[in-house]
Amino acid sequence: MPSRINKDSASMKEGKYSIFVVPKQDVSKESLDIFSLKSPNGRKSLFMSTIQGDLRELRAYSDSYRSWFIGDVIESDGRLWIATEFDPIFLALPYLKEGNRVPLDHLILESRITDSPFLKNRLPLVADPIGNADLNVWKLNDDKCMEYLSKKVKAIAKVLSENSIHIDSTSAEGFSKSSSTKGVEEHYLKYSWGLISDYIDKETSIQLKSHMNIITDETTTNKRRSSSSGEGSSKGLKRVKSAPQEDYLSLPKETCASLPQNSKQKALAKSATGSKNITSFFSKK
Repeated sequence: MPSRINKDSASMKEGKYSIFVVPKQDVSKESLDIFSLKSPNGRKSLFMSTIQGDLRELRAYSDSYRSWFIGDVIESDGRLWIATEFDPIFLALPYLKEGNRVPLDHLILESRITDSPFLKNRLPLVADPIGNADLNVWKLNDDKCMEYLSKKVKAIAKVLSENSIHIDSTSAEGFSKSSSTKGVEEHYLKYSWGLISDYIDKETSIQLKSHMNIITDETTTNKRRSSSSGEGSSKGLKRVKSAPQEDYLSLPKETCASLPQNSKQKALAKSATGSKNITSFFSKK
């Protein structure tokens, strides 16, 4: 059902139509409330506010040379926007890390975050209230935060493992059919930690990796990167010039002259005796 879009983001092209896949219960018939926020990793992301006040992240799926045919109109913006569930805790963490003991709605000026029922219910899982509850002042609890993020990493890894999701050929390179179950689980944990790291700052990501005892092999990653790009394969190898072992131009002329001739070759040589070379007809006289 077409809906009017209230958007304040430059990430969306100004066209007549944009195509969204959104749960029916999340939106009203009149409009979609779409806005952009800066993620903790510095990337600007698009979000949508639901009727219930929760947030949905909008992720675009796009291919080259894609357009939409809508009635009699061809919409050149061929992207497909998909609304996915989003935890507003990720947006609140950077503000909580600052440690300013002020009311949450003063700390986070975006009311669409602070008004989220999901945030209000989950905030005690990563932070401790300070003073009177009416003040709405919170302080980040590192232990709670690490435990909360760890559960998210494990939940993602469990879903990937149970559904035998193939991640990619590079990350699965070190695993074969004989790989231990423990090794595969660690592989999924490492990958899931990387996904969560896209929504938290670098310092928190490193802290989470240490908390979960996740080991990343940077050396192997660098080797794969260099081998895939073709670099480093010739490093350390001495270049040797390839040259023929014999100088064939210096062979004595007698070698060719000394070859025996058959009767036909002898007859051709005799008939050519005394004849002029064809180039002599074009020479200056």
